[in-house]
Amino acid sequence: SSLAERPLLLQRVIRQRLAAWPNAPGAALRACGRGAQPPLWDALPEIARDQPPFALHLGLRIVSATAEKVVAEMPASPQLINRKGVLHGGAVIGLADNVGGTLAFLNLGPGEGTTPLESKPNFFRAIPAGDLVRSESVPLHVGRKSMVVQTSIFRADGKLAAMVTQTQFTLRDQA
Repeated sequence: SSLAERPLLLQRVIRQRLAAWPNAPGAALRACGRGAQPPLWDALPEIARDQPPFALHLGLRIVSATAEKVVAEMPASPQLINRKGVLHGGAVIGLADNVGGTLAFLNLGPGEGTTPLESKPNFFRAIPAGDLVRSESVPLHVGRKSMVVQTSIFRADGKLAAMVTQTQFTLRDQA
């Protein structure tokens, strides 16, 4: 839909974000599987390429994805910064939830789904505005009924900024 067809408040928010971060549309579209992608883009599993709308908002981009490890990047963009000028903790949690969920989906069988039961963050240091944040999710436990996923969040300088541990419940068709 065109910008003119959207509610006035949404139009204003979109204009503000475009003015604050002019490269946002390209980054957001790449995060959702459209536009230019790295050469290995076609090698990513479909679930890793088909990210939800929230990933578009975050500017998240999956770099690599296997059942053993999912790596993603996200810019600490102006719309994700808190009043102290660093990346908002909710954005860190959103990144970890999305990347950890992608890893969980890559470990599911046919007809299965997943939903988080618990998410526990530990914050170690702030992530400055403008940093390119890197996340790595690995499975700690993959069972029949649940999974435990650990996501490490790194700043651009390579220092560990946060670690999020999630317990994912495995959903099965009741057919």
